[in-house]
Amino acid sequence: MASLTVFGNAFHSVVENGTALFDQGPFQTGLGNLVLDLAGAPLPDGHYRVEAEVFVAGTVEIFLPRAARFTLTGTTLIGERTVREGLGFGAELRQRWSKFFGARSKVPELPPGSALAASSNLSIELVVNTLVGGVRLYRI
Repeated sequence: MASLTVFGNAFHSVVENGTALFDQGPFQTGLGNLVLDLAGAPLPDGHYRVEAEVFVAGTVEIFLPRAARFTLTGTTLIGERTVREGLGFGAELRQRWSKFFGARSKVPELPPGSALAASSNLSIELVVNTLVGGVRLYRI
């Protein structure tokens, strides 16, 4: 079943939904940002597919487990696509700022022991389309 947000930001996480998150897509927003947290909880080995789309303008941010293999396909008409190892400065600052004020950050905390439990048998296929905006992947 598709998840559609017409105006505004959307946040979807494996912390709240587990692997059922992958059955909820495609994730779509008309005008706004979309954040997909795929690293906030351990995922069982396997192949997963996520589809995300921004119809008009917005950014798609995806947090991936560092050990997961991934492919990124789709198109971005105006904007850029970046893949970062770890959090970028801005994402790290948002996480610290939220912690300081006791707010819930959209930047996921890594589950305890996740680095030790990371598996190379995890692959994620990402199909992301944006008209105006960007795609940012963080491997954390």
